[in-house]
Amino acid sequence: MKIVIFGAGSIGCYVGGKLAAIDHEVILYGRDRLKKVIDEHGLKLTHYEFTEVYLSPGNISYSNELSCLNDAELVLLTVKSQDTEKSLQQIKAHLNPDAIVVSLQNGVSNPKKIKEILSDWKTAGGMVPYNVVNLGNGHFHCGTEGELIFERTYETGLLKEKCITAGLPTKLTDNIQGVLWGKILLNLNNALNVLSDKPLKEQLSDRSYRKVLAKCIDEARAIIENSGIDIIKVGKVPPKLISKILRLPNFAFQTIAKGMLKIDPQARSSMWEDLQGGRSTEIDYINGAVIDLAKKNKLEAPISSYIVSLVYQAFSEGKSPALSGEELLKAIEN
Repeated sequence: MKIVIFGAGSIGCYVGGKLAAIDHEVILYGRDRLKKVIDEHGLKLTHYEFTEVYLSPGNISYSNELSCLNDAELVLLTVKSQDTEKSLQQIKAHLNPDAIVVSLQNGVSNPKKIKEILSDWKTAGGMVPYNVVNLGNGHFHCGTEGELIFERTYETGLLKEKCITAGLPTKLTDNIQGVLWGKILLNLNNALNVLSDKPLKEQLSDRSYRKVLAKCIDEARAIIENSGIDIIKVGKVPPKLISKILRLPNFAFQTIAKGMLKIDPQARSSMWEDLQGGRSTEIDYINGAVIDLAKKNKLEAPISSYIVSLVYQAFSEGKSPALSGEELLKAIEN
């Protein structure tokens, strides 16, 4: 099965590189800048627990030509959500009629958008649970744990087996929207990571930041559930327990939530990386999705709205406000 990773940045290079290590019919498609880096250095893939994988420049195919899509049987879409529509139009012009396109993106809207634009093709949704950081010179580091989840189809069943063989824990689901809303709850911390300017582990070790995240999650979960959406558990903790665990005192949290702190000490969110790289933010597809759902159902989302305004200000200024947990907590409680 020839696989093209379309929009291979941090997530795409990590997932695609692991697949390429066991299957030479994997092509990474992306920017000229990254192609030059990988053509020179190859790919070094590390994980805070697992064995390092290295692909020399001659053993990894990174293309900047759309023609690489012509005979692809499966396309994994890993572009930022704001680039989905443009990317799908490019894919549509080159896609094999029998191919399937699978989204591995943040947010909840991409699977529907893909089905609408690629209505003549097979499509499926997917979810990436972990954080990957680009450390430069072709080195991509995964700093958190979790399983890839794909919407169940024949093709994603084959992909699941390849992923597992490549050392990428994977499972299938019949409710990808429920999974993506479950992921939204966890992704609400992406914005807080931008606002704190701290590594994820350090941030989550601070009870004040955790209380802010708990309030964000409580608001979002109420909106999602009141909208009639079933939230599927992503990770080890059921959605209804996440905010309760986050509010625990530090000593209890560290004991009960060891999995939440099973993070590389230097891991950061992808949104923080976007801020550092001068890129646009995906906030509209994460916290913004909660706000949109609230408006659709005539509900209020004051906490999400406030966090979005702070993130937009950070991106407009090109730097984090580096707010303490106490400052953030006081602001959303007023």
